[in-house]
Amino acid sequence: MKDKYCDYCGKVINRGSPQYYRKKYCCESHKQMHNRRKKNIGTRQTKRLSNLPVNKEWLYIARECKRAGTVQIMSMHTVDSLRELIQLICSHPKGNMEINHVYPVNGYDRIGLLHPLNLFYGGSAQNRKFGKKSFEGAGYSISRTELNDKWSISKETSDKNTLKLLMKFLGGVLLEYVKTYPVNQYGKIKIIDSIIKLDKTGKYTRENLISMPSFGLSSIKAELHGVKLNGFYLPPRKNRSKVLIYLEELSRISRDASGSWAENCEYMKSVFLAGAAALLNAGYQPELSEIYKTYGRDAIRHENRFMRKAGKAKYSSFKDFLYLQTADCLVGKKIDKKMLSSVVDKYTETRKGDYTFRISSIDLTGCSEYHPDAFEEHMMYMS
Repeated sequence: MKDKYCDYCGKVINRGSPQYYRKKYCCESHKQMHNRRKKNIGTRQTKRLSNLPVNKEWLYIARECKRAGTVQIMSMHTVDSLRELIQLICSHPKGNMEINHVYPVNGYDRIGLLHPLNLFYGGSAQNRKFGKKSFEGAGYSISRTELNDKWSISKETSDKNTLKLLMKFLGGVLLEYVKTYPVNQYGKIKIIDSIIKLDKTGKYTRENLISMPSFGLSSIKAELHGVKLNGFYLPPRKNRSKVLIYLEELSRISRDASGSWAENCEYMKSVFLAGAAALLNAGYQPELSEIYKTYGRDAIRHENRFMRKAGKAKYSSFKDFLYLQTADCLVGKKIDKKMLSSVVDKYTETRKGDYTFRISSIDLTGCSEYHPDAFEEHMMYMS
């Protein structure tokens, strides 16, 4: 006979207790607390919980749970980490960037968690580089021996049932989350539901339509109405530079993680900033000037770094090198500092002199009659 679990705390109910077969709670106080909790959830929280199956980010989480075969990949979450995870999924960059796992989701002895400190934005090529390989001290994972059949699901489980089980697993963490943060309905859900309603064959489901772009959904709906749409206009999508995205990920991991993994990411960030300054000075990506505003002095110290040889071939080769080394660092692979320094020096050099305009090159001597503190502020900036 299978064990029964308390609906409030999740612990096993003692078999010797009176009326065991009818019991839902391990003790009377937990029954009262469970009922009190249900009453305390307001209309807004109830609405937010009901929106989980029609929310873009939570549908992504449901798919990842089915991919892993368990909702336990959502272990080790707090309200703050859950919020960060939702933001990470929501802010997924356009273009050839994916949400990569630090510890693989289907490792040999352990499975990687769906946690902000086990995820990072990276290129698709880097995402497939290591397969099931993992590195000690990096990422969040759970041992396969800790997996409980109670929380297991299959790929055939519907998103709705997956999220229903996940709600039970997250328990109070999710309840606290929806008290503070909204869970909005995904815009495409309405048109998807209208397609399913019009479809008499049962061909379309939420699962097979959710990844389709909006114009494709509009086309299907029009065809079901007997109308054919032509001439869709797709506005060009402007993708953020991978350089800036990788720098942000290195900064996040070095700030939030710990140990040698965080230290390696901090070192790699300084190397990447030097490389980014040289790439900016090559003139192909003016948007990289954002590094000076975001990273301040850490970036300004490299402002006179240039590519040794001009040309897009060397430029692209150097960028690819930085991408690969950064991806290795983010998954926890030990970096070779000597090699990094050598390759950066091979591609770039520091030049002295005014090759380009820099704010720090402005001479404010003699401007005190217009702004008395200008010279002092300039000297403080330069010190």
